[in-house]
Amino acid sequence: MDKKNTRIVNALLKNARISISDLAKEACLSAPATAERLRKLEEQGVITGYKAIVDLRTMGHAVSAVIRVKPFAGKEPKVIKYIQASESILKAYNVTGEYAFVLEVSLASTTVLDTMLEEMSQFCITDTSVILSDVTGDDFRISS
Repeated sequence: MDKKNTRIVNALLKNARISISDLAKEACLSAPATAERLRKLEEQGVITGYKAIVDLRTMGHAVSAVIRVKPFAGKEPKVIKYIQASESILKAYNVTGEYAFVLEVSLASTTVLDTMLEEMSQFCITDTSVILSDVTGDDFRISS
């Protein structure tokens, strides 16, 4: 991955709807050369898709939280089934350590969060942190 491809990817991470012309300016290339590099990055699987970033608060999701999950013995399949069925779970990671899963959730209220945790208490132990703010900023970057 050379510096020009890195510039292309970083520009797309900031704005996936950027025009080829503006993307070319970011990469210091011509528009046709940029379009060709973009096509190759897609073919190579470096770029796997484009998505909208939504402010969930505007959709009534006032509470975001991280939930660490420690399944009871033999209950991991139940945890996975619950995760896959829940529309409130944005991301779920199977991780190393005492807690087998880390979930990122978005919900309408702390009451809904409490209900979710009560449901999950049937098959796992949870440790929950309500997210107060995102301090990483809006842009994601890769280094070259």
